[in-house]
Amino acid sequence: MPRVSVERARAQRERIITAAVQVFAERGYGPTTIDAVCQVAGLSKGAVYTYVASKEELFLAASEHVFERRYATLADAARGGDVDALLAAFTGSLEQDQRAFLRLWVEGFLLAEAIPDLAALKAGYHERFAGLLVDVLQAAQRGGSLDPALDARSAAVALMALADGLLLHALVPGSGPAPEQAASVLTDLFVPWRGGSPS
Repeated sequence: MPRVSVERARAQRERIITAAVQVFAERGYGPTTIDAVCQVAGLSKGAVYTYVASKEELFLAASEHVFERRYATLADAARGGDVDALLAAFTGSLEQDQRAFLRLWVEGFLLAEAIPDLAALKAGYHERFAGLLVDVLQAAQRGGSLDPALDARSAAVALMALADGLLLHALVPGSGPAPEQAASVLTDLFVPWRGGSPS
């Protein structure tokens, strides 16, 4: 395929996925139609079906798109090895401008049983997110700012579960803590383990 065609195909697919993210985030999976995505993308149904075979495939592509962007943000925060910076990045997912991630991540739990490929996608990203936490926690332990007795893997699993709960609450206006309050909740969990030994 000529270079221009490849680039055009990539741009068209990106346009469709961007539109799908917007519609899925606003409506959820059930009420979303391919027609609605076509309208937002400004493309015909035939054009959309050139790049995706079904609404299910489109939801998978949209989910992977927002999950990867969120992972990149967290990975960037994790590079400094600062536990607080990574936890703050996690709670940044609760901001309303992150609604696409919120909606698709939470809705993924509900749809995973019916869509095996989505279950695999969710499991893979959940493990990657947890892996970032484990790496930063272990780095903090090696640096002496967290007690080495803390089980980093168990702590990461608990934090992920708490983060998932906060994400669910964040979808309902006025429910759960504000992002800055959530950041305090997460960081305060480590107070007994600061400074190399529990207090």
